[in-house]
Amino acid sequence: MIREFLRFEVYESRDEGLMAPYCWAPSQRVRALLNELGAGVGERADKEASRTIHDFVTSHLGSDRALFDGDFDLPLQLITRDMNRAVLVQCFKKADRDPPTFLEQEQDAEGAEAADK
Repeated sequence: MIREFLRFEVYESRDEGLMAPYCWAPSQRVRALLNELGAGVGERADKEASRTIHDFVTSHLGSDRALFDGDFDLPLQLITRDMNRAVLVQCFKKADRDPPTFLEQEQDAEGAEAADK
């Protein structure tokens, strides 16, 4: 919601820098992706994970580029989708690394949800 408020200029421009660290949705896929890259996001989807994602991306891309033109986490969400797997594999291949496997994590999460019921 904070991301959308920033995009629609609900906040004053002077507050953008204060709000930007909380515009990142720390979904399971994004946390797995960034943890694989060494971000240390952790396992919980909370505001501190959002801030950690922001800090990690900003440290690698710079503060302006890290905002992805106001899309924040959305490009990271998209690259973790199965339909974009080839692009993700290509990116990790350039870094001589194996990308995370999201299907296994989704199955683990579904199993945990079923066990909670």
